[in-house]
Amino acid sequence: KQLGAKRVYIIDDELKNDPFLTSVFSMATPQGTTLEIATAEEAGQSFQKDGLGEGVVFVLFKNLEMARAAYDAG
Repeated sequence: KQLGAKRVYIIDDELKNDPFLTSVFSMATPQGTTLEIATAEEAGQSFQKDGLGEGVVFVLFKNLEMARAAYDAG
């Protein structure tokens, strides 16, 4: 909330395919904030398309390898 982000964008290939953890993160997301979970490939494509959209986005990577994979993808 203090950052003014209206969206949280988590880049993690494993989390994207884990419905239980996805629901846990969704419940932990502050009210009024949108949660998006993407694979590294999806994040790279989204960044190329529109820079992850408009507004302030708080981007989280699981680890440096995931950050590198997203960078390589776009």
